[in-house]
Amino acid sequence: LAAVVADRGGVAETVIDQHTGFTLSIEKPQQWSAALKRLVEDETLRRRMGEAASLRMQHASILKSCEAFVRRHREAVATA
Repeated sequence: LAAVVADRGGVAETVIDQHTGFTLSIEKPQQWSAALKRLVEDETLRRRMGEAASLRMQHASILKSCEAFVRRHREAVATA
């Protein structure tokens, strides 16, 4: 399924904006309603993004997710 997610937090890391869904600012609710409307009204877009999301998740793994988490944590600690 195509996703509509906030641009903050872990879920945003799994969505490629405009490819597997929409990554939007929590401060701009009008963007959320516009993105949802586009997905509801545009079956081709909805299917394309859904298929892209499915393929992306097939290539994801728990190991890759853990490696990315550790890498980001180390980067955050190094800059703190």
